[in-house]
Amino acid sequence: MKLQLGFENIPYSARYSQQSPLTATMKKRRARRMSKPQQDYGVNKTVGQVAEELEKKYGIIDTFYNLEENFIVDKFEVAYQNALDLGMQGKSWDVTWDPSLTLVPRFRQSLSQRRFDGIIRGVPTKAAQAGVSHLRRNPYSPAASRPSFIDTSLYQRSFAAWTEK
Repeated sequence: MKLQLGFENIPYSARYSQQSPLTATMKKRRARRMSKPQQDYGVNKTVGQVAEELEKKYGIIDTFYNLEENFIVDKFEVAYQNALDLGMQGKSWDVTWDPSLTLVPRFRQSLSQRRFDGIIRGVPTKAAQAGVSHLRRNPYSPAASRPSFIDTSLYQRSFAAWTEK
């Protein structure tokens, strides 16, 4: 069994569409008429491309895995133990663990709780410290700091975890 960590590859221009992983509340909060900086944000980019750039620069997923390695190993051990128990009962030896139920919320919380601040070089980012948010009409107006990598929340909400056999 192999654990995969990645992102749904959604275009930033479709962040408020049906296919977007943003919550309905976030979609409703969208400005009726977006400003030019809001419209231009992420043009011709997908979450997958942004995730690759962020991984090269900051190593977010690698750091997340390193922080959660013991938790992940424990989950695999429980899954294999359950499969062993089933096999001993004469049932299918199917090893199952749905990481989307446990790892996805942990990743999202790690971003929201600023868990990477001070661990990854360059985090918190300057944009996060300045409070840049493309959810506002004027994204660059002075505001309170926000967690790094959560500008529109699309990166955070697009995270996915699954297993392959």
